[in-house]
Amino acid sequence: MRLQKIIILIVLGIALMTAGLAVAQEATPEITPTPIPPEDCQSCHLDVATEWQYTSHAQAFINETFQLAWFEQRSNPTCLACHTTGYAPRTQTYTQEGVACVACHGNTPLDHPPSTVPTIGGEVCADCHTTTYTEWEQGAHSTADITCLSCHDPHQSGLVAQDSQTLCLSCHESVEQSYSHITHPDQQCVDCHYHKPTSDEEHFVSGNLLPSGHQAVAFTVACVDCHEERALTENGGETQPIADSHSTTIAPVQQDPSLPLIQGILLGGGFGVTMMAFLIQGRKKRK
Repeated sequence: MRLQKIIILIVLGIALMTAGLAVAQEATPEITPTPIPPEDCQSCHLDVATEWQYTSHAQAFINETFQLAWFEQRSNPTCLACHTTGYAPRTQTYTQEGVACVACHGNTPLDHPPSTVPTIGGEVCADCHTTTYTEWEQGAHSTADITCLSCHDPHQSGLVAQDSQTLCLSCHESVEQSYSHITHPDQQCVDCHYHKPTSDEEHFVSGNLLPSGHQAVAFTVACVDCHEERALTENGGETQPIADSHSTTIAPVQQDPSLPLIQGILLGGGFGVTMMAFLIQGRKKRK
């Protein structure tokens, strides 16, 4: 009888231990990876960190122009969504200044390496470069699977080629010999096809994201802006009508001073002939 009680107690103990382990496992919270600051990433990726640290992405928060505009905006917290990393709107706090590794690559896996950091695509760029991404979607590059990273190096905040003309010609080896191309031999492709406002001041005032021309289409505004600027330069800063084949401004036509006299003679003569015809016709009817 005593042996049976001992066996029962042992069985109950094992059962309680098993249940306790199950509850403990269920109660263990899932561990969420925490963002790794760039200084930790650079311990392995020193070359990438070196490229990144002086770029517009790295300087997005501490940049003097941004700080001045942000001060004038009374530290508008909405700016921090793109100028910091890990921004939380509810608490208006962020984890890192500037656009750091985590902003694009996401949280680093706990077992990295060997697990790899997520590969980024153009959709990541769309979070901040909304207008540019929308323009790209409307252009031919998006249907040809030419993405942001096909042309831009996010670590260097620059192009993957030495300049824009080299980049364009790496794919467009030949250019259509149209009137526009022939008459603008000194213009770069981007001057017309990626035309954008010369100043970004509006963004610093309102926060609006300005057009950047990433439809890759040569709109008329590129012609007008360029020729207006040239007219101001050539005329010593005075705005004058532009009378060339590229301008949308129509110069006034110089009227011949004798034209009104000739028009009056023709109009009077025609009226006189008509009246004479009516008179002759009336006389014939009376006879």
